[in-house]
Amino acid sequence: MQWIIALAVSAVVAASTYAWTHTRRLTTMTHSIDVLPEGASDITLVHLSDTHGSHTFRFFDVHAVVSRIRPDIIAMTGDLVGASDDIESGCKALAELASICCVFFVPGNHDIVASSRTGSRHRVETLLSKSGVRVLLNRQENDIIRGTRVVIAGVDDLMRGAPDLSIAEAAPGEAGLRILLSHNPDVVLSLPRDSWDLLLCGHTHGGQIRLPLVGPVTTNSRTGRLFWKQPVVFRGIRVFMSQGLGTTLLPIRLLCSPRIDVLKLRSCQRIESAEH
Repeated sequence: MQWIIALAVSAVVAASTYAWTHTRRLTTMTHSIDVLPEGASDITLVHLSDTHGSHTFRFFDVHAVVSRIRPDIIAMTGDLVGASDDIESGCKALAELASICCVFFVPGNHDIVASSRTGSRHRVETLLSKSGVRVLLNRQENDIIRGTRVVIAGVDDLMRGAPDLSIAEAAPGEAGLRILLSHNPDVVLSLPRDSWDLLLCGHTHGGQIRLPLVGPVTTNSRTGRLFWKQPVVFRGIRVFMSQGLGTTLLPIRLLCSPRIDVLKLRSCQRIESAEH
């Protein structure tokens, strides 16, 4: 009996140590996605999500990592801060990335909770807008990036916000690239078929804790289990769901490391991914 108890304790300690180490090991994953018109120049997009506090930016030195990638676009799909986090510090950390290239942001449920506790529902969005981050709260912007007309839109959070899905349904067809940002992946269930070239989302943390042969234990969404292996084409829309950088509830990750995703958008015919 004693050896069984000792074996069980050893297994728990080993699993906890592995999970703690995994939680603190940042990875980057590069994905090549054929989404641009024929002949268009490649566009590099960095996708961040679910940092849950400025401490995550500092610990992983996100600014240095992203600077080395030299992207054309940075998309942050919400939960920048934790529900009880210092909002000013979190917003400042993201705003610093605007010195690299244009940064687009949509709020997540934790951002809204944190803002509401200050007495202002839009505190996070206001601070970011004043700092040069382009907040897409139920609106869209047009830009020319490497010669391609890009339309980027964003909707408010499905759980805590007031999403205007009419914005998401109105992607102009003449754009060379149509990108929609949403914190919650479940927005895809409300989108017309083929309405967007690329949907970027977060919220699920990729499960945060995954089990061998099972995958994510939970994703807190209706569609999260469909998209944790990405990219996935759903109703004609390429869906890319970030597994994020931070944690909630439990301060650990298992088989789901913190990750910065680098999307190489191009006009060729392959979809592939490689982890570093």
